[in-house]
Amino acid sequence: MIQRDPLPGRQRRRGTLVNSLIIHQSVTSSVGSTERVLRKRGLGVHFMIDYDGTIYQFGPLAKSMAHGNERNSTSLAIELINPYTKTSTKWPDMIEPSPTAWRKREAADTPAQLEALDALVAILCGHGWACSGDVTIDIPLAFPTQGAKGPSRGSALWFDLSVGGIIAHGHRPGVYPKGHARAGQRVKGPHADARRSVWMLRERAGG
Repeated sequence: MIQRDPLPGRQRRRGTLVNSLIIHQSVTSSVGSTERVLRKRGLGVHFMIDYDGTIYQFGPLAKSMAHGNERNSTSLAIELINPYTKTSTKWPDMIEPSPTAWRKREAADTPAQLEALDALVAILCGHGWACSGDVTIDIPLAFPTQGAKGPSRGSALWFDLSVGGIIAHGHRPGVYPKGHARAGQRVKGPHADARRSVWMLRERAGG
């Protein structure tokens, strides 16, 4: 694992329970370009995984970073570097059709990335520990927003911060669910990224 200069973020409140791991795809083709975009926008993720499986860490886990909207304060973030809309020599395979992807097609994560993701998840999930500032990391090895039959779309459980586990950024729904203060209204900026990545991760983990 390679340590890089921390991305923007803030120390979590004392007593915070971090119970979620949010998986993203970058829609970029390099760690460097992803880092530049995030810094420019004041955003951050804790880890990036490059096409060759190299893992980069961008700050302490006790720090909250802007990456997952409502779940920022109670989550860690992994960014899979992936151009998403096109293939290249580093990402040669296009999944088409991919029914839950944006425009029904997406570049596949590389085998090396998936292997590194599995290893990082094994470190971060399924056992709790304490961080600095009285912050607890305790992420269950569970997939609360992911069904068994294929990549899932948005889930109302995204908004229930008491529900932890491994969640795709693309599981944030496009409409606020029943019971939410904004029920029925459209969610600003919904995404489709990492839906297939999390489904495949669930399959490799044995469902």
